Amino acid sequence: MNKLKELKQYINDNKINLKSQERERVYPRHYCAFYLYTSLGLTDKQVGEVLNIHRCTVLNSIKVHKELVSYSDKGYLNLTKELRYLFPVKDENYTVIILNEEQQIKLNTYKVFNNIDLESDAILSLIDKMNIEIEL
Repeated sequence: MNKLKELKQYINDNKINLKSQERERVYPRHYCAFYLYTSLGLTDKQVGEVLNIHRCTVLNSIKVHKELVSYSDKGYLNLTKELRYLFPVKDENYTVIILNEEQQIKLNTYKVFNNIDLESDAILSLIDKMNIEIEL
């Protein structure tokens, strides 16, 4: 099954597309909007059709997702943990950092690591000490 079909099934099974302002539905919806738009290349209108929201809400969801990730918001990361594991975002602006086998945290690292040589001994030593695996 392709990723779009899998995500649609996940959205329906978890009732993410229901009209609700509960964080348990809103946060996963933000992540789904970001994933569909950036990773699968859907338009804002197509994402809105999948999530049952207006295209402007899609654009706002993407903006909110980026803000929450940049702050490493624990509530957001916790409520989207399963989604982030099943449907990881991989693009030029994000790096997946796996802290352990169960938890993944997405950080906007493009600006942070842009001027840092990831091959340097100091960075590799720090990563080894923290037991962090970085996928680029």
